[in-house]
Amino acid sequence: MSTLSTRAFAPIEGVGFYCRTMRSVAPVAVRREHGVDLGGYYKSELQAYADARPGEAARHVREQIVERRGGVLPRNWTVVECYKANLDLMAEIRLNGGSKAP
Repeated sequence: MSTLSTRAFAPIEGVGFYCRTMRSVAPVAVRREHGVDLGGYYKSELQAYADARPGEAARHVREQIVERRGGVLPRNWTVVECYKANLDLMAEIRLNGGSKAP
């Protein structure tokens, strides 16, 4: 028999100790009145977000939705943000009287 190893890797040399960093791995309970709401969009949420003025007011409504749902937004929230951006753009065009080409 050959004294050569058939291993495909070389062992790590010089490691004579290990450091245990995790003392306890017990889960920590999260205290909330309600659980996380992973449901779809609610009409009241969409209406409040669509009616909010662009900028700080819209961010405030978004934060309220996140807080009310337990820290998450409805799935595909980017679709709602695109819809709101389109509504805001149409309102801005309407307020400026529309742009007429010369």
